[in-house]
Amino acid sequence: MFSLNFEYRVGGKRVSPDQFGGALEDELKRKMFDAITSRVESLQCPDHRESPRLKEQAPSGDNMNFTYSFCCEKLKELAEAALK
Repeated sequence: MFSLNFEYRVGGKRVSPDQFGGALEDELKRKMFDAITSRVESLQCPDHRESPRLKEQAPSGDNMNFTYSFCCEKLKELAEAALK
């Protein structure tokens, strides 16, 4: 007979078994936030050469709400298309 010791790590950080679910959820939200912001903020307006600017990010339960400012409607439309 043998025994195994498991170590739980999420995002490179060690977590206890009872914290694993919450830590995994937090890491997933962080990765989703990073993916969304990098996709939107990498855009550039073809007319004004400006990028969208994150004004506010507010987690709300299972939702993440982002508020961006745009130099013009064209850049806003590009951002919306990038997230589809």
